[in-house]
Amino acid sequence: MYRSDRQKLCGLAHLDLSTGEFFFTELAEEELANELQRLRPAEILVDSSVNEAYVKELKLEHNPTISIFDNWQFQPAEAKALLLKHFGVSSLEPFGAHNRPYGATAAGATLAYVMSLYKVPLTHITALRFYSLSQYMQLDEISRRNLELTRSIRYGNRHGSLLSVIDQSQTPMGSRLLQQWLLHPLIELDQILARQAIVSAFMKQSAYLKDIRVSLKEIGDISRIVSRLGSLRINPRELLALQSYLISAKELKHKLEIFSEDLFADWISMLDTFEDIDAMIDKAIAENPPNTITEGGIFKQGYQNDLDELMELVHDGKSWIARLEDDEKRKTGIPSLKVGYNRVFGYYIEVTTTHKSKVPDYYIPKQTLVNSE
Repeated sequence: MYRSDRQKLCGLAHLDLSTGEFFFTELAEEELANELQRLRPAEILVDSSVNEAYVKELKLEHNPTISIFDNWQFQPAEAKALLLKHFGVSSLEPFGAHNRPYGATAAGATLAYVMSLYKVPLTHITALRFYSLSQYMQLDEISRRNLELTRSIRYGNRHGSLLSVIDQSQTPMGSRLLQQWLLHPLIELDQILARQAIVSAFMKQSAYLKDIRVSLKEIGDISRIVSRLGSLRINPRELLALQSYLISAKELKHKLEIFSEDLFADWISMLDTFEDIDAMIDKAIAENPPNTITEGGIFKQGYQNDLDELMELVHDGKSWIARLEDDEKRKTGIPSLKVGYNRVFGYYIEVTTTHKSKVPDYYIPKQTLVNSE
């Protein structure tokens, strides 16, 4: 959150690190409390020049953690430079942030804060999206509570709310989107009619709807897995889950094309099936890999020759050493050649003095004994 005392404006950015969704807006100071109540963030980031008591005065119902960050990170120039570098662009215009300095500053400071906590590239944060409060019907906290949109008065949680009744989403992404729609009612007629047209089309073709719901259910929470991949925290089993989701997404795209290519033209054009990633995972990852990268057995045999040799050493070291000894006997013509091991030199090759003249130049002498080297 970035607050301007002179303009009485606030820049507000919110980031879901688990999905990479990154939004920002600019709003009047008197609108801030209601928007924070709607977002219900787990943590609020403010610069060190803002009095912590100011945030507490907002009287937020869910009592979030308030974190103080360095004031210089909230300087517009610093925030802009970081956003440009992270997204690899020369201007913030594609994100709608070029003429919204307060929102851009809040977004840049948020990104800097997350980067200070996680020492890995946040490649899953691929875009910054602007939203305006004027695009949606504004519902204050009292209205949201009385309407029981996402939390019931009786239970104080999702159970018994409107969301719990109407949410028949087949994916976690769908459930999160539906919640956003309930908290952001549309007011533009064109947008309302466009949404209704899609709902109507599905209702008229119930057989197609049922088929598409099957594919959606198989996709799972792909956004969170992609997020873990982007932050380098994904495990081998999640990679197989990602492959399964990509296959289901390919089937979904095909079904949408059959159902109504015109109606879903924009969606279809954005649905990349990532067949190269599917093929890479299929070639590399074992069918039943461990849950952590420290256990071994992640990669398929044949994926990489060097890796196969190392795996063979781990699982059948004695046979590998025996083959190495036979190979060296054959190449050097030294029948008495032996491969041994001790704690001083590790693995070594022993050759009797009788065959010393046959030792190849690439052998490195370490020790000379009475009858051997």
